[in-house]
Amino acid sequence: MHTTPIDMPAVRPWTGGSLPVSIERFFNLSMDLLCIADSEGRLHRANPAFEQVLGWPLSRLLADSFFEFVHPEDRPATQNIVRTLAKGAPVTSFEHRLLCRQGGHRVIRWTAHPDPVNEVFHAVGRDSTDRRRSEDRLTQHARKLESANRRLARAANSDDLTGLMNRRALLDRFSVEAARRQSLSLLLVDLDHFKAVNDRHGHPLGDQVLTQVGRLLEGVIRPADCAARLGGEEFAVLLPNTTAASATVVAERVLRAFRQTGWPRDPITASIGVATVLCQHGASAHRLWSRLNDAADHALYRAKRAGRNRVIRSAEHILGSAQP
Repeated sequence: MHTTPIDMPAVRPWTGGSLPVSIERFFNLSMDLLCIADSEGRLHRANPAFEQVLGWPLSRLLADSFFEFVHPEDRPATQNIVRTLAKGAPVTSFEHRLLCRQGGHRVIRWTAHPDPVNEVFHAVGRDSTDRRRSEDRLTQHARKLESANRRLARAANSDDLTGLMNRRALLDRFSVEAARRQSLSLLLVDLDHFKAVNDRHGHPLGDQVLTQVGRLLEGVIRPADCAARLGGEEFAVLLPNTTAASATVVAERVLRAFRQTGWPRDPITASIGVATVLCQHGASAHRLWSRLNDAADHALYRAKRAGRNRVIRSAEHILGSAQP
C-alpha cells in the first residue's frame, strides 16, 4: 500500500519579533505559565497566566529580574537551572516556589528548552501548589502513622513503667538466640521486701524504685544482654553466649550496683537466681525456656531462703537437644 507523505509546514524559529497570530492566541489563552527568558533572568515574553497565578502585573514581571520573584531559598537552585539552559541542555520537571503579590508563594513545575540562536530559552510552568500540598499532607500522615506504629510496637514489646523489654519480647529474643546453638544464661532478679516499700511509702515511690532498677540493669549489663521486667518486682536478664561462670560474674556485678546505688528512701537489695542452658540444633525454644526459667527460679528461691541479697547459681546442667 502506497502512502502519500503529508507536507508539514516548517516551524519558524522565534527571532525576537512578534509571534504569529495563532500562536499568540494560544500563548495568551494557556492556563500554564509560558515565557521566553534569557540567562540574565530577564523575561522577554510572559503570558497572562503569570498575573493570574501570582498576582503581579505583567509590566512588573517584565521590568524586573525573574529571580526577584523566586523564593529566596530556591534562588540558588533556580540559578543553577538557568546556567544549565545557557549551556544548551533542556530541563524537565524542575520545581521551585514563586512569590505572590498578596503574600505567600505558589509551587511551579517547569519544563524548559534552550534556543541558542536567539540566546533565550522557552519555558512552560504548571502550578503544582495543590498537588504539593496534597503530597505534603500524605507524607505527614505517613510519618504520623509510622510513628504510631513504632509506639504500638514499643508498647507491645516493652514495659510501660521501666521501658525495659516485657516478658513477650524477652521470649522472642530468647527464641532468636537459642537458634544460634550457644550457651544462654538467665538471671532472675527479685527485689527483697518490696511490698514493704509500697506499704510504707506508697506506690508512687515504689514505681520510682522500679524505674530506677530498670536504669540500673541497663547500666550494668553488656550491650548484647537483654534486660526485661517480668512483672511486679521481678526482672530478668538474658545473657547470650555466656557460660554459667561468666553469668555469675555479671549477677555479682548487678548485686554490687544495688548495694552502691542511692535509693529514694530505704536501701533496696535483690536476690538473683542464675541458670545456663547449652542450646543444640533442633531443640525446642519453648521447652528450653521452660527448663531454663524453672532452674533460675529454683536458684532464686534458694537465694531468698538463704537470707536474700545474694546470688545463687543453679547446679542443674541443662542441655537442649532435638525434640521429637
